[in-house]
Amino acid sequence: SRPRRLPRPGKKVWIAAGIVVLAAGVVLGAGAGLRRLATLPALAVQSVEVEGVTRARGDDLLERAGIVIGDPWIGLPIDEIEFRVEGHPWVRQVRVRRPWPGVVKLRVTERVPLARYRVKGVDFGVSDDLRMLPQLAAADSLLPELSGDLDDVVLARGLKYAEALRQAGLAGTEPLELRLSAGSPDRIVLPRRGFSARIEEAVPPADAVRNVAAFLETLDEEGEVRGTLRLISVETAVWEAAA
Repeated sequence: SRPRRLPRPGKKVWIAAGIVVLAAGVVLGAGAGLRRLATLPALAVQSVEVEGVTRARGDDLLERAGIVIGDPWIGLPIDEIEFRVEGHPWVRQVRVRRPWPGVVKLRVTERVPLARYRVKGVDFGVSDDLRMLPQLAAADSLLPELSGDLDDVVLARGLKYAEALRQAGLAGTEPLELRLSAGSPDRIVLPRRGFSARIEEAVPPADAVRNVAAFLETLDEEGEVRGTLRLISVETAVWEAAA
């Protein structure tokens, strides 16, 4: 039998093969090129800025970030930097941005204290995600003060009170205390007015605050407030005026 000659590849086949080889070369070359670019002095980190900070100290966050002037701007370990900065108690979230060569910006979203607790005369904050916060500023002195057996369950309930009191307009205008315990009724206390609300366990915090706010609106003068409002259920309350 006579040997058969295979057909020669058409022009389109050679073009396709050339494109594949060229693409592979570009990818490999790009990788090497990026590595070379990352080491260029002109593309080193020249400045690092912290944005969105009102409570945390920018210097502390920069130290946590660990970015050094002169580090490769292209090769920054973004995920690692964000993880380190989010370890700060005031930082809820941080995003590392590189808006233009040499510049790095840390965009911070801070936690907000909903309540405070006192240790040896010093006020510390509690955020809505149950994070214990550092020492508060004097401007936070009208946040609801939590006291009692503050385990995680009780603390979560206390923050529900605090948020409901803020929405009702009772928190932030005068001293307010939340006395909480796992084994006895909770209390909302307005010490300046001599008023307290004793809340039985069956009454959810939001309903309790709504009833307290509605009761306070029925009083004509501040002097009438002195006493204790016992909230037995969502529908039932007993007012015990101070003698």
